Amino acid sequence: FHEWRKLVAEIIGTAILVYFGTASAIAALTITGMNSGAILVIAFGFGFGGAVAIYGAAETSGGHINPAVSFAMFVAAKMTLFQCLFYIGAQLVGAILGSALVKGCFPDNVADSINYGSTSLAAQQAWGTTN
Repeated sequence: FHEWRKLVAEIIGTAILVYFGTASAIAALTITGMNSGAILVIAFGFGFGGAVAIYGAAETSGGHINPAVSFAMFVAAKMTLFQCLFYIGAQLVGAILGSALVKGCFPDNVADSINYGSTSLAAQQAWGTTN
């Protein structure tokens, strides 16, 4: 697989998506808490990040940006298994890079207060109880 530019495009594109999406979640939830405005900001953050990532990588690599898209392209016989595995590897590296950029941009106490924007279950949801 000598087309390394495609892999670099996937790394950068995935990093952009993860950075914009996660950073918007941390910023919105830290500033306003969970409300409809924060949800809108997070949605626009992921949407903008995805649009920028796909637009930037589309001509070079096809702009998959997501392992599910690469797998679908493999299933549709648009790429070989070898190419698919390299794309997925590049996307994983990009996700780690994007997450590292987020961690470096926000103070730990801010990001920790909202669990770095990740979702989690309440005890009632996790155990299936109502009280």
